[in-house]
Amino acid sequence: MILALLIIFANFFSIMNTQLKLNNLARQAIRVVEVEGGLTQQEINYLMNQISNMGLDPSKATIEGSYYPVQLRNPVYIRVKYTATFNVPLLNIPITNIDLGARMDGSSEKFFK
Repeated sequence: MILALLIIFANFFSIMNTQLKLNNLARQAIRVVEVEGGLTQQEINYLMNQISNMGLDPSKATIEGSYYPVQLRNPVYIRVKYTATFNVPLLNIPITNIDLGARMDGSSEKFFK
């Protein structure tokens, strides 16, 4: 009984760890979006590569935000969404998909003439 609870807890820990990774990725990305004046395709490709490097499936991820160009001091945001699958411990049977995500807000630091 205790072993089963520990295994279930370990599975929830992996979901919490994935959420923490998404939060860190969004925090890193909003800084680039602020400095560049919006979300570019190059940044989306970089973020998808980072998701893959984290050991996550990029096909389960979506990235949206304030697309380039955003004028100086206007609000910008980035949202990273990921669908994680919860598996039954020991049997490895998927039960449900859990939608995780992170959103960060900021303001553009780029002036367009």
